[in-house]
Amino acid sequence: MPNVNKMSDHPELLKQLALEVIAGIPLDEAKIYTDGSKGETNSTGSGVLIELTGRVFKLQKRNADHASVFRMELIAIMCGLSFINNIRDLAVSEIWILTDRR
Repeated sequence: MPNVNKMSDHPELLKQLALEVIAGIPLDEAKIYTDGSKGETNSTGSGVLIELTGRVFKLQKRNADHASVFRMELIAIMCGLSFINNIRDLAVSEIWILTDRR
């Protein structure tokens, strides 16, 4: 993927590049999409969408108020990896974590 910058590159270009990466991931590999969000009242939460060989799982976690978005993303990644780790007989060669944070 080319070097991109969320602040200066056009959102449509960023979206297209992300879709190209996602389309190139083989179907038999696990994909974890994460998002952290902060509400108007400083309430925070983490969301995870996991794709495993045609199955989709959605997880949400309420975080402590005033947590940083970076921390929320890390919590989402940890929740996704923990979920995958607890599935018995999971046969994937790679796990892709797709997030909008560095």
